[in-house]
Amino acid sequence: MIAQVNSLSSRGELEGALLEAQDLLRFTEKAFGHISAEVADSLSRLGVLCGKTRRYAEAEVYFKE
Repeated sequence: MIAQVNSLSSRGELEGALLEAQDLLRFTEKAFGHISAEVADSLSRLGVLCGKTRRYAEAEVYFKE
């Protein structure tokens, strides 16, 4: 899943990357629990992608979480 997010993002397909990153977050929360390094990484990816798409308020939420 991470590779798919990275691939879409590098090709400039940011909306698709955002959807994949949201799926990744749901998966990591279910697999590792809410407080884990994997979830923190997923939240950070979402924050960066939201920033790239100028969704700054949404990015801030992911970074704070």
